[in-house]
Amino acid sequence: MILDSLSRSGLYESLGPGFVAAFEWLRKHGAEAAGAPVEMDGGRVVARPGAYETHPRDPAKFECHRRFADVQFVAEGEEVVEVAPAEGLEPVVPYDSARDVAWFSSDAVRQQIVLPAGSFLLLWPHEAHQPGLSPASGARRIRKVVIKVAVGEGEGSPR
Repeated sequence: MILDSLSRSGLYESLGPGFVAAFEWLRKHGAEAAGAPVEMDGGRVVARPGAYETHPRDPAKFECHRRFADVQFVAEGEEVVEVAPAEGLEPVVPYDSARDVAWFSSDAVRQQIVLPAGSFLLLWPHEAHQPGLSPASGARRIRKVVIKVAVGEGEGSPR
């Protein structure tokens, strides 16, 4: 897990070409990104802009991946992301290879990361996470981009 400001994202481009593409795209388009997903690098990098209202924690909504790391960038607003090692969580929905996601449950509150506007959280496939949570001050409308970067085995973009 890496938490940092987009202004320092160049420090992480040595992680590989997918991260170079992801961070270059975020620096150029992240602040105003909206609309349909954008594929880069033959589908090995996919930017998914979105906007939504943050919500309360749901113990059965931890997601985890195998082939793609997440770069979660908040363009506007603030959200909390809860993170936990997947090994300690109870499976709820088995791994779906077409969507590259499995769902887990945990009653215990895990590490909570506050993501203010302009920051990103890089999550590796083994790190289960529940994004979109409301900060202590209450629900907020946020604009966000999640970029999926291929790091594991298998080809193709996540659906």
